[in-house]
Amino acid sequence: MQSSLDARDIAQTLSANGASFTALIGFDGFVDELMHVVDKRHSAHSFTKVNTLADLGGRISRAAGLSTNIELAGLTQKLGGNGPIFANALAEQGMDVTCIGALGKIEIHPVFTGMKERCKLVSVADPGLSFNLEFDDGKLIMGKHESLGEVTWSALIEKLGLDTLAQMLNPQSLDLLGLTNWTMLPHMSGIFEGMIVDVFPLVPAGDCIAFFDLADPEKRTDQDLARVTAFIRDFSARYRVVLGVNLKEALQVARVLGVETAGANLEEIAVKTGRALGVYSFVIHTVTDAGAYCAGQYYYAPGYFTPRPVLTTGAGDNFNAGFCLGLLSGLSVNEALLVGNASSGYYVRNARSATLPELVEFISQTKHTIV
Repeated sequence: MQSSLDARDIAQTLSANGASFTALIGFDGFVDELMHVVDKRHSAHSFTKVNTLADLGGRISRAAGLSTNIELAGLTQKLGGNGPIFANALAEQGMDVTCIGALGKIEIHPVFTGMKERCKLVSVADPGLSFNLEFDDGKLIMGKHESLGEVTWSALIEKLGLDTLAQMLNPQSLDLLGLTNWTMLPHMSGIFEGMIVDVFPLVPAGDCIAFFDLADPEKRTDQDLARVTAFIRDFSARYRVVLGVNLKEALQVARVLGVETAGANLEEIAVKTGRALGVYSFVIHTVTDAGAYCAGQYYYAPGYFTPRPVLTTGAGDNFNAGFCLGLLSGLSVNEALLVGNASSGYYVRNARSATLPELVEFISQTKHTIV
């Protein structure tokens, strides 16, 4: 059954509820260096860029057995990491947000200074460094992650104390718990285990959403990925668990769960993998649309695709923020997916997260038909 999205209704719902939620997000943090790859340089101040990942791949392949020179042109330096970008987007939407992570060991790194005006910040380590090469069809991220090895369960307890952590993680006094970037945090599975073993006995179950973002687990072993999916499932004992992934990540999760995806479309991947995963919701976002298997049903929403994005690094985190805002605001799952798509769509066009009024206005510009 199809229905037309009533932008006025969704605007009213989001405007009424956006500032009434509390969120705790952790535990990474990066300084992002955004760059273009130079194709042809015309002068000291002028060049054309390499447009696609495939173009860069071809240039590198042609250099095999020879050599090549690849120039990177800096765009800007910005706050990075799935957690901080997610937290910042939620705060722009009006939520009361605490962000814990690798934000500066001695003092908060300057790239996160703006967040201090919108979020409560707690840091346990220095941020990693990420070089993000931006292309029209995606991004290539290269990073230095050594400092993230200091983000451990014992470090969190030492910083905050177990009783304070339990209060902060209490599902009955929190609306959203965001646990991001498992791939790049080598001790994240240990943090999950610590929460399950040490915190769960101290807190009751609640309706709080626990949103997980694995962040491209290709470099982790199948054994590690299978183990963390089991931990994610265990969080269902206290939280309403959502695992959010892009299409590549969805296929990786499906593989370790023994789900056959050859020739499958978005709905089939979401439904089969969501059933095997066994949590409240399994959400897949692509550059053109999004689908979710939630509480035994499949939901879908079209996206806000642009062939010329200004910035793609952080697009998925902004999708996650919009989707969670939609769920918490009481929208249907497919409406929440559309809010996520709009949040991401605004971000890639404007290179920043939308405020709640901006998000509402962006949604109202397009009337979608949703399933």
